[in-house]
Amino acid sequence: MPNLLHQPLPEQIRHAVRSAIACPAVRTSSTRNRGVPVAPDQLRPRLCFAGSADDITYDERWGGVHLSIAGPLTTHRTEVEHLGWQVHILDGLDHTQAMQPTHVLPVLRPWLTRTLLDT
Repeated sequence: MPNLLHQPLPEQIRHAVRSAIACPAVRTSSTRNRGVPVAPDQLRPRLCFAGSADDITYDERWGGVHLSIAGPLTTHRTEVEHLGWQVHILDGLDHTQAMQPTHVLPVLRPWLTRTLLDT
């Protein structure tokens, strides 16, 4: 696998990301767009990913809460994809492992290229 960590993002991707961030359809918190519904064809592509082992059980000091990121995403994957999200489950990875660049970039870089440059 090529080393993706040290390759600069193409200028087209940087520009597309900046444009998407500045797009009124994305900036729902702006005063100008507050309360105005966004048409489905104006929605931006969406990506989510999680490690398949992304389950954390906190001790009593933190309320004994069990937090599952992968579980609901896996269970409701079809619904999430139907809403326009591209879902990636990173096999065998927990939360800390799934956020490392060596695992994120192979998912993110092709998605950015497909989504922002091929449209």
